[in-house]
Amino acid sequence: MFSSPACAQACSSAPCGWATSAVNILSYRRLPTLPVPSVGTFPAMSWRPQYRSSKFRNVYGKVANREHCFDGIPITKNVHDNHFCAVNARFLAIVTESAGGGSFLVIPLEQTGRIEPNYPKVCGHQGNVLDIKWNPFIDNIIASCSEDTSVRIWEIPEGGLKRNMTEALLELHGHSRRVGLVEWHPTTNNILFSAGYDYKVLIWNLDVGEPVKMIDCHSDVILCMSFNTDGSLLTTTCKDKKLRVIEPRSGRVLQEANCKNHRVNRVVFLGNMKRLLTTGVSRWNTRQIALWDQEDLSMPLIEEEIDGLSGLLFPFYDADTHMLYLAGKGDGNIRYYEISTEKPYLSYLMEFRSPAPQKGLGKGARAAGAVRCEGETGIRLLGHPPPLRWTNRLREPQLMGQSAQSRQVLPC
Repeated sequence: MFSSPACAQACSSAPCGWATSAVNILSYRRLPTLPVPSVGTFPAMSWRPQYRSSKFRNVYGKVANREHCFDGIPITKNVHDNHFCAVNARFLAIVTESAGGGSFLVIPLEQTGRIEPNYPKVCGHQGNVLDIKWNPFIDNIIASCSEDTSVRIWEIPEGGLKRNMTEALLELHGHSRRVGLVEWHPTTNNILFSAGYDYKVLIWNLDVGEPVKMIDCHSDVILCMSFNTDGSLLTTTCKDKKLRVIEPRSGRVLQEANCKNHRVNRVVFLGNMKRLLTTGVSRWNTRQIALWDQEDLSMPLIEEEIDGLSGLLFPFYDADTHMLYLAGKGDGNIRYYEISTEKPYLSYLMEFRSPAPQKGLGKGARAAGAVRCEGETGIRLLGHPPPLRWTNRLREPQLMGQSAQSRQVLPC
């Protein structure tokens, strides 16, 4: 085997792990034109695994206690691609199934237990409620939009509802077709954006109750809206398969991507990173996420296929921890990633799994508890038991139910 006793002695005295190097040395000696390196001149070999360390690799979830539930809530059966729930530091709002108009429940977070069938509702809309959003500046102000083409602003009493609320604080009429999305401006109070099936985005000044700007650059239904941190940029996804970055003040489109290979559904700004993350479907009908440079949408920075399921993927981003939570409608799992400004940009952390499929999700970051190492709080709308609870760095109230008429909310 060895070409000389000297080589055999060198290989036998080499430390463990150098056997391959010794064979390479012998092969070099058979070539008279190449210099013969000694064992000691080879570079040191590192056996440490090549992965990116993360502070949040221990995020996990566990089953919640039964007493931390909201039971008996008739969640809406509407198939509109939205969350149908919203949560902040004080209240939980859930769109409910109702006849003869749209309604939603508003429940104080500390009021756990069974919700009676005659619990007071917000029921002023004439059509199904399609979206609800809490005011980021005032905890008891909530906006709703509906199939009746209106947007309404509601003021919830301090202790919650004692009777049905039918009179809105403001009624906003400006869309010619149903309104599918509402979004509050992140830095300016009383500025609200609404997107309708008339392909228009209206900017409302709630101090006067009138639209102050109309953005009319879309050629189909708007699927999602998201603001950057200071509210100077708005990004939208649309059924025309285009991703747009818009300056809201002027209505001018700064960047536009024609997403033929990655049909975008949802988009979110990634804090101050000047990045966008979209979820959608690839040309092979697999669910996919993509990361974009907001100043150049010609090509995505990365594209990553998730799986072959058909449910819509909802992205939730926490700018403080740079963590991305990815949950699919109809899935029983939630994936979480860490986002960075350097390659590979997206680092998979862990995955929460549950046998109960989720019907919708919502988050409320200001309700997180630092003492309990909570990085994010939110809710899941579930169709079946068991209840689940998040611990460690993620805690999550959840909605679940035993039938179409009976649902539970399980906060932790």
